[in-house]
Amino acid sequence: MQRWLVMMGLLLCAGSVAGQSACPAIVETALAAVDTLCAAAGRNEACYGNVALTAEAQPDAVDFRFQHTGDIVSVSAIRRLTLQPMDEAAGVWGLVVMRLQADIPETLPGQNVTFVLFGDVTLENAAAADQAPMQAFYLTTGIGDAPCEAAPDSGLLVQTPDGVESVTFNVNGVAMEVGSTVLLQATAADEMLISPVEGAAVVTLDAQSYPVIAGARLRIPLGRDLRPAARPPLPEAYGTRDVQGLPVGLLPRGIGIVPPLAGADVQRLHDRLNSGRPPCGEAPFPPCRGALRAERWPGPLAPVGGWGPPLPPRPGRRPPADERPCVFAPRPGDPPLPADETRPLCPTPPRPRR
Repeated sequence: MQRWLVMMGLLLCAGSVAGQSACPAIVETALAAVDTLCAAAGRNEACYGNVALTAEAQPDAVDFRFQHTGDIVSVSAIRRLTLQPMDEAAGVWGLVVMRLQADIPETLPGQNVTFVLFGDVTLENAAAADQAPMQAFYLTTGIGDAPCEAAPDSGLLVQTPDGVESVTFNVNGVAMEVGSTVLLQATAADEMLISPVEGAAVVTLDAQSYPVIAGARLRIPLGRDLRPAARPPLPEAYGTRDVQGLPVGLLPRGIGIVPPLAGADVQRLHDRLNSGRPPCGEAPFPPCRGALRAERWPGPLAPVGGWGPPLPPRPGRRPPADERPCVFAPRPGDPPLPADETRPLCPTPPRPRR
């Protein structure tokens, strides 16, 4: 009965805006449904938050049912989730909530990492037998596809709980340590965007560490196989529009999204990273803890000139011709490239029209 009432509310809200965009009503009703129906999801469980999505079970999964709003299943039973972007005519927008143990100790049973998947997202479980469920995964998302200001661009929000300073994941072959709240987006043969909206993240590629702090984002070039094709350029400020409408209200720990770094602060960040100094410890940078804990400094940061060159080829794999040192052209609202940037522009598919 509760599910039926929620779905009727969605249809009524969508119908009440006939003749104008149904997008804001769809978002509002979907978030309210998730808040109500997914509250019972526990550690290492996923909740079907809102239509529409398809779920593929692991071969050994038993009694797997993940078809209706409010369904809850074990994350270890999921092989792949494919969420749909917003369809205003049908009144649907894919939404899933997960609560994961990751590498949180068993002694903290009430503490979980929260995943919120929304919009055009595919998540494929790649966790090994010795890893926690979904501690390694492949991610693809739409980018720049928000249909209205009330809706975010498609993506995955990851939040660490109170009392746990950071957790580790492997995303698209990239080792990642996350502290607080991070937005992840990725497109094959294009890039993966890592945007902390609170705190920081540190990724590791070929034994080099690449930190990024709230207000900025790291852009990692991806090959057609969704794995990193080159080292990332230095972090850049994300735009206000890039983080608009994020469903932070579904996260267990309330946050305020950190505004984009100002140009002068981006330059200070670059200066610190190029000189091996920590990107933390004084305003506007976050504290030196969690992913940016003090013992990392001096740590395995990329040395001066270490950002941007191609990664060595993986064994048995010949890099495609388009996997070369390059830089992505700024998108609308992004800061301009530095005047001394001389690398060629990476080919980037056109962004969908809003």
